[in-house]
Amino acid sequence: MQRDERNPYRDATLGQLARACTKLAGELEVRRPRSPSERASLAAEARYLLIVLGNMIDPKEAAQGEPEHALRMGEGRALAETFMAWQMKRLAEETHMLRRATLTRAATLVLGVEAWRWLNPDSGMLGSRPCYRGVASDEGLRMCLEELETLKESHG
Repeated sequence: MQRDERNPYRDATLGQLARACTKLAGELEVRRPRSPSERASLAAEARYLLIVLGNMIDPKEAAQGEPEHALRMGEGRALAETFMAWQMKRLAEETHMLRRATLTRAATLVLGVEAWRWLNPDSGMLGSRPCYRGVASDEGLRMCLEELETLKESHG
């Protein structure tokens, strides 16, 4: 099976997959007329989810780029090394996304609709923006959260 770069669930966590399945099931349960494009969108969503879930159930069908595929094709190193490399890549991606979500939620709590402007100011060097500093490291995230705490205290 070829790796589908458009599949939004390709690198999803189990929790994200579970939520997507529940959401899709809810959408499919609603009985109402749908346009051809809505039906096509639901079908594509179901297809993407089923491909990822099928690969999880039977790893022999894993897509190119996945550790199972690499090992089967002789592209991988030892099993432990191949899966650890995959896990480290996923951990880095998940950590980055979690930092971004944490910073966005905290900024929204303190600044409301102005959070986007604070996270992405028009001036200043790109790397100094809170949205970049806060996702780059735990230390950067803490600095941004402390800055938000100061803003919260000064705004009452």
